[in-house]
Amino acid sequence: MKRFLSKNVPQLLTLADDLLGYKVTAEELDRGIWQVLESWVNSGKPKTQVPSGQELVFWDLLGMMHSHKPYELRGHRVLRTQLETRIDYLRHPGQRLPENLTTPPLAAPL
Repeated sequence: MKRFLSKNVPQLLTLADDLLGYKVTAEELDRGIWQVLESWVNSGKPKTQVPSGQELVFWDLLGMMHSHKPYELRGHRVLRTQLETRIDYLRHPGQRLPENLTTPPLAAPL
């Protein structure tokens, strides 16, 4: 999982920065999200027993960017703040986890 994150966190952060900077269209954003998901599938979908904070925030940020239109993420005060706190956490993972993460922790295998 660490290898997947080390490769894809920078890609996701670039995509998020481009979104906030009006440098990416909705189609390009979708294409970038699908590239990250394809990378996940091609990596064999590594699983961890207990996901790290970085893993939780990574998937939450990806989900936000997939679930909302770019203009919503840029213009809605609450969504933008949530987006920015997730970006900040991924850049500086020693911080406290952002509030209101929508990605639930993975259940431990039986």
